[in-house]
Amino acid sequence: MDFDPKWTLEEALAAQEEAEANGLEWGDPTGPLGKWDGTRVLKELQGSYEAGDTLALLAAIRRCFQHELPVPEWVSSEFIRRYDQVLNGRAKTWDDAFGAFFSKQKRFVGYRQRRELSVVVPLRIRRILDTEPNTPIGKELFARVAEMSDIPIGGDAIEKLWRESPFGRLFNPNFKKSKPKKIS
Repeated sequence: MDFDPKWTLEEALAAQEEAEANGLEWGDPTGPLGKWDGTRVLKELQGSYEAGDTLALLAAIRRCFQHELPVPEWVSSEFIRRYDQVLNGRAKTWDDAFGAFFSKQKRFVGYRQRRELSVVVPLRIRRILDTEPNTPIGKELFARVAEMSDIPIGGDAIEKLWRESPFGRLFNPNFKKSKPKKIS
């Protein structure tokens, strides 16, 4: 089934349910819901890129591949421009052209832990919501997940990870991520 980027969340969910009833595997990022959300994220990434976050360009490329979306013109033209900077000797390194992912301020170990938790936490919450569908999404749920022995963060951090996850964005489409920071 195709998707329409102008769908509401409800329309995207209905199309996803229909696709799953016809054999699409749950969680497939190329399904209607994945493509719909991927298109929304591409718009966010364009805003981040325009605000100076050069790594948003690479994230946009990944998003296109992940959801099998057409590459937007801004992504293709900016990728070619930056690639050509290295190819033509105007940038010494790929980091010079695309931006360094880890700056002196960004600690690798802390980043890796947050990245792992950004996957684990939403999946734990989804599992609870799937088995207990009447559970409200709120402070009590986040505190419950925080009490799990292998998650070393509190309820507020759990809530932030949920709200910034694809699941959290889908369940709360009005949620705004924090403003992008320029990566130096």
